Amino acid sequence: MKLRSLLQPDWDLGKTIAELSIDELRKRHLKVLILDVDCTLIPPYQSKLPGSVKAWLKNARDHFTIHLFSNNPSGHHIGSLGKELETSFTTSASKPRSQILSKVLSEINVPARKVALIGDRLFTDTLAGNQLGLFTVLVTPIGVRSNQQLQKIERQLSCLLGTSIN
Repeated sequence: MKLRSLLQPDWDLGKTIAELSIDELRKRHLKVLILDVDCTLIPPYQSKLPGSVKAWLKNARDHFTIHLFSNNPSGHHIGSLGKELETSFTTSASKPRSQILSKVLSEINVPARKVALIGDRLFTDTLAGNQLGLFTVLVTPIGVRSNQQLQKIERQLSCLLGTSIN
């Protein structure tokens, strides 16, 4: 598979996860949402979910199995969030490498085409999900301009490689 196709998200939302349509995800017959944590669900260096994200997650949990998937090595940080949301989680995920994500997929026992990976980074989240054939959703980072700048640079690089994202 060519790098440009690995960097092409299936859905480039252009908004935060709180603005992601649950109905649109349901129309795609997805069963599981694997969610990046830092800058996707919570602003960096914070441990509290913004109210809008908390409401979105409450709605999403009514329709999907949720799994938190983070490169963050802090079991306490991600674990406390997993406990609050009553959901499974993975720390030290080593994205974009796919071995740990592949293990999670085998544990949840759902075909890859029924699983979405949602995150704010092309070169970690989108790349990891596309390697395994997941439905990938790129969202705008929550809370920090520096991460939005990083995402802008990643977008420019991926366009140079031939993707068709904005």
